[in-house]
Amino acid sequence: MRNKSVTRRQNKKAGRSGFSLIEAIIAITILGVALTAVVGVFKSGTQMNAEGSHRTRAVYLAQEIQEWTASLPFTDPQGAGSGSGSEEGSAQTYVDDLDDLYLSDGLTYSPPVATPDASSPTTPNELTDLAGWSQIITMSWRSASDPGTSVAVGSSNVVLVTVTIQHQGDEILSTSWLITNNE
Repeated sequence: MRNKSVTRRQNKKAGRSGFSLIEAIIAITILGVALTAVVGVFKSGTQMNAEGSHRTRAVYLAQEIQEWTASLPFTDPQGAGSGSGSEEGSAQTYVDDLDDLYLSDGLTYSPPVATPDASSPTTPNELTDLAGWSQIITMSWRSASDPGTSVAVGSSNVVLVTVTIQHQGDEILSTSWLITNNE
């Protein structure tokens, strides 16, 4: 009779359902590894989104400079000034022709600027809400017969304009275009 009760107790233990401590630890470890991978994917996605946002803003800032330089007269409309550079003070505040944007080591707008509006066509609009961003404009005069060849400043009717967009000192975008004197 004793054997029957021992057998029943063993059957009850064998029929119990649930997890042992080891099984629970293994399950939690697997779940932790899976959650770590998911968090890594979200972090990577957030970084990619931020990079895309920076690149979009940089393209906008470069387009503003491109539109502005394309709309400027090639030479001073008042016939004043000889050589390159702003005739009336700083190129940061007064630009009435293309060569006013010339500085031998590049002209930096920080905060960046947008195309001047019609009410003040010689004064660029500062984008003060874009702190940490800058536009660096460099220009070089090019041979009309071979735009790949640099010539002396002001000696040609072709200018290569390069704008480099930076955010907190890191280069985000650099692009160039040619402008010709069609006057």
